[in-house]
Amino acid sequence: MHNKRPAKTPKKTYKSGRMRRLEIRQQRIKKALGNSPVKFASLHKWSAQKAGAKKPHGAIWANPQTMASVSAYPVVPLYYVDKAFTCARCGVEQLWTAKQQKWWYEIAQGELQSTAKHCRPCRQAVRMEKYQAKLTHYTGLIQKHGLEDAAQRLKLSVAELSNWRDKNIV
Repeated sequence: MHNKRPAKTPKKTYKSGRMRRLEIRQQRIKKALGNSPVKFASLHKWSAQKAGAKKPHGAIWANPQTMASVSAYPVVPLYYVDKAFTCARCGVEQLWTAKQQKWWYEIAQGELQSTAKHCRPCRQAVRMEKYQAKLTHYTGLIQKHGLEDAAQRLKLSVAELSNWRDKNIV
């Protein structure tokens, strides 16, 4: 009988969690892009201009490094273009400009899956309704329970509530 040696198994290389996540992210991006001419070396060092992407007239380049939820939604936009939408509240056709989109996604750190839903006048109306409800609630609490007890119920200091009341009630 002759003894056969078992076949050598390739040595397993271990990667850090960070490196593995980066590798998975690159695989997802590659899969999402398919045969797109844009190639990603790394999402963190990526630049659409350097990758050779062409943007439509009137579009604004996106900056993926400043976007909030890159890990949750790995496909980031190359550029922003004006998008038409219908206001959910009043039904008026509106335009969400590329400049507004850039502000929303990169400055305000809005979710990449979100889009405009309400026009500016409707957003202002909702804001005013919320302000009026807060004003009514606070003044009602002050009238019913007094300033000190209302401040305690609202978890505010008496000075904060007093300043808010003086500033908002004419």
